[in-house]
Amino acid sequence: MTVSNARGLQTTLTAGAPLGVGLRLLQPNDAPAVQAVFAGLGPQSRWLRFLSGKPALTDADLRQLTSVDGWTHLAVVASTLTSQQPIGIARFVRDRLDAGSAEVALAVVDAWQRRGIGGLLADCLIACAVAVGVRRLTMTVSAENAGVRALLDRSQLEVTRMDLGFGVWEYAVALERPWDDQARRSQPGRSGARPVDAGRPRPTIAPETVDPSAA
Repeated sequence: MTVSNARGLQTTLTAGAPLGVGLRLLQPNDAPAVQAVFAGLGPQSRWLRFLSGKPALTDADLRQLTSVDGWTHLAVVASTLTSQQPIGIARFVRDRLDAGSAEVALAVVDAWQRRGIGGLLADCLIACAVAVGVRRLTMTVSAENAGVRALLDRSQLEVTRMDLGFGVWEYAVALERPWDDQARRSQPGRSGARPVDAGRPRPTIAPETVDPSAA
């Protein structure tokens, strides 16, 4: 499946409007957006994103980061509504051996951190993942990444963590349909249920907006 086959998906990424942010799917020709987000990351943010010092993106990096197809590799870009400046990207890449599992990466430029952009991108990426059949997301992060820890602590989904050593953790998130979370929370004794973060807008992506048969 290609991004263009995701019927109506782009037009429904409207949850960021109250924050002055627009969301869209990353396209294969979006290297400038990837570069812009990278340029907005300071040394510490780059370390937390790549788990290494990264002074610049190589041509190979850009090819890899823009090789999206809307199915095995999908990414969401957040941009300011006023200037269309890219300020964050969240992506998942499916596990080659387990199509129901995917690895996640997320970055928000320094100037827009702690404004809810990471949570907004994560919510929309989860909705996209569920729509194309992903049921488990993993993320390998530095133990120093307080932003990711806070994001997952607020999550309403079931989250597990594994210590990989050397200050690196792997998180695994079991996905449920975001539009069914009210029913899930109403189940008494449900383990892993967490309070609703009512202050953050929810993505408006319906399950029928992606056609898996087009893969």
